[in-house]
Amino acid sequence: MTDSPPGERWTLQPLRIDALPATIDLVDGGLTIGRDPRNEVVVPQSSFPGVSSHHARLTLVDGRPRLEDLGSKNKTLVHGRPVSSQALKHGDVFQLGPGGPRFAVLSSLGGGEETMEIPAGALGDRAGGRSIGAETMMIVREKLGIPEGANVEQMVRKKSRGALVLVVLSSILLVAGGWAAVRWLSDRGDRAVLDLEQKTAELDRKIAEQLALARAQIEEQREAWTTQQRQIDEARGAWETHRTSLEAERSRLEESLRKLEENEQSAAGEIAALRSALDENRSALELYDPVRLEEERLDRVRRVEQAVVLIEASVTFRHQSTGRILHVAQTEQGLQPNFDGRGQPVRNEGTGSGFCLGGGWILTNAHVVFKKGTELDPIEVGPRELALPTLELRAVFTGTPTRRPARLVRWAASGTDDLALVRIEPFEGMPVLESLDLDVGDPLPGSDVYLIGFPLGKEAMQAGDTMIASTFRGIVSRKVEHFLQVDAAVHPGQSGGPAIDAEGRVIGLVTAMQAVDAVAGSSAIGFITPIAQVRKIWPPPQ
Repeated sequence: MTDSPPGERWTLQPLRIDALPATIDLVDGGLTIGRDPRNEVVVPQSSFPGVSSHHARLTLVDGRPRLEDLGSKNKTLVHGRPVSSQALKHGDVFQLGPGGPRFAVLSSLGGGEETMEIPAGALGDRAGGRSIGAETMMIVREKLGIPEGANVEQMVRKKSRGALVLVVLSSILLVAGGWAAVRWLSDRGDRAVLDLEQKTAELDRKIAEQLALARAQIEEQREAWTTQQRQIDEARGAWETHRTSLEAERSRLEESLRKLEENEQSAAGEIAALRSALDENRSALELYDPVRLEEERLDRVRRVEQAVVLIEASVTFRHQSTGRILHVAQTEQGLQPNFDGRGQPVRNEGTGSGFCLGGGWILTNAHVVFKKGTELDPIEVGPRELALPTLELRAVFTGTPTRRPARLVRWAASGTDDLALVRIEPFEGMPVLESLDLDVGDPLPGSDVYLIGFPLGKEAMQAGDTMIASTFRGIVSRKVEHFLQVDAAVHPGQSGGPAIDAEGRVIGLVTAMQAVDAVAGSSAIGFITPIAQVRKIWPPPQ
């Protein structure tokens, strides 16, 4: 005997798993889920390597579905929490390990009269779309033939009556009874939320792949830098040998000079010749010291590096009339947007790089401080209710943990333009670039170039709360339309950082990278905006 209503039928719906059918009936015998072909539900190993051979089992107990973990390596999660055994209800979503496949449990009686519950993490900080600056903007994607990725932010907007209906509120006032009932109609909403859950899982997986790839490439850069330092040490040894020979020659000349000075009147001409030869020897020693030249070059790089800042951008959404921040709360009816402070605020966050000039002015890319083309879009929350975006900026100098408030003053973001001017309040001892030459010419192909910024932003390993900039060395390879192509490591988070030549002069801003595919986390081919383009926003307004 069961407690389920007559005619109730339970189904399992895979979320964005192409290898599985759209729905799977849950029969009395139950279903086992895993990579082993003997399971009733077989998850493709190539797409989800973290799923165990026999990961979980779903059975009907007293007519209700019960989920049981079968000792899997990566656990079974319900609404983001690991469970060993748990009864499920209509609309529950479970996942086979972090980043693994997701499934929704649906009842045939849970349709238009009941709103399916949404997991607490379904929206979270991603309710507004991809984070700003989390991946470097591909300015030249049309020239390189790279397809555009999905925009999650657009999925939470209500652009027309045919778009996703997030909330339909129906109020019925009964005078005799004196009570109010609020019910959310969610037949179409259920399907839309499930689709959002699927896209969120796919986005989580791609972000994890990006971080792993970027960390591996940063490690490769460190190994290359170690090799380069070893080569410099070897060169230093060879030059030291030659310098020792010159120093021995100098000692001989000085000794000869000392002896001749004892009889200066008779050897005045020879003394003058020896002094001239000694001066030439000393000049040759100074010019023939590659270690000193390399140290001077690296010192110029360090002076620029001190003025580089990490830019943290955050966008919240406020009610158009009251100014209250938009939140999303988990309720018995599912996720509900509100302006009452319940739940978590809807927030877009991202990081990028920039560099500070005199007066607290900071140059960076426009896409670091807002996503190009969407910075002014509000969110429709309900009938006649709009949430307007509010941008907050902070700047962190390399080697320090202090976050300084900043404001966006001017930007150029049309066509191939990708420039922004941000300002902080100047402070004593503020590191700045001493000069900025907008007339410096484009470097020749093969010239050394240094890219300075914060690869992966706050995701990279830092010294506690102190942010530390990284420097990548490469060469200028060619000019492509409005950009200079450089062969140097470029990662998300470096956008807006300075590109300098061997003399320490800023020749442009790191703007984009050539990715292998739409989700590549880094590239050894980057593109910089020439410094002459900065005239569109510089000098700053008086």
